[in-house]
Order: sequence, then structure tokens, then C-alpha cells
Amino acid sequence: MFEISLTSLALGCLLDLVFGDPYRLPHPIRWIGTLIAELETRIRGCFPGTPRGELSGGAVLVTLVLLVSGGVSAAVHLGAGVWELELRRTR
Repeated sequence: MFEISLTSLALGCLLDLVFGDPYRLPHPIRWIGTLIAELETRIRGCFPGTPRGELSGGAVLVTLVLLVSGGVSAAVHLGAGVWELELRRTR
């Protein structure tokens, strides 16, 4: 199983504080943030401003973001697996 040591966790936090998310380079976290901002604007127009409407809209937002980001990740992994199988076949 995957193990995280305290040292690697602290180093990862330190590197994130120093470098943060890249502003000019394409980065999946920035893409997800843009997706959230865009969907939130659209979803707020579809649900009433009541507590129940905001909760429902938030649930839809979370579901859509997870489906899109998970779907893209799955497609990349599937594509990489297919590509690897193709490389093995051609050898």
C-alpha cells in the first residue's frame, strides 16, 4: 500500500507554499478551478437563492465537477493503457 512519511508531507507542503499553482502554465488544478467558477455561475441561475436551492445547486456542482474531472482522468489513464498495449504489440 501507499505510505506517506511525515517528512515527505512536510516537504510537499513547503514546496506548495513556495511555488503554489503555476499561473502561466497549463495545470489540472487551474482547469478544475475554472470549471468550478464557470459552472457555479450557470448553476446559480438555475436554482433559487433559498438555503435549499443553494444546497441543491452545490450538490449538482460537486457532482458535475467530480464527473468531469474523474472522466478526464479515466480517459487519460485508459488512453495511456491503450497506447502502452499498442507499443508492446509493435515490438
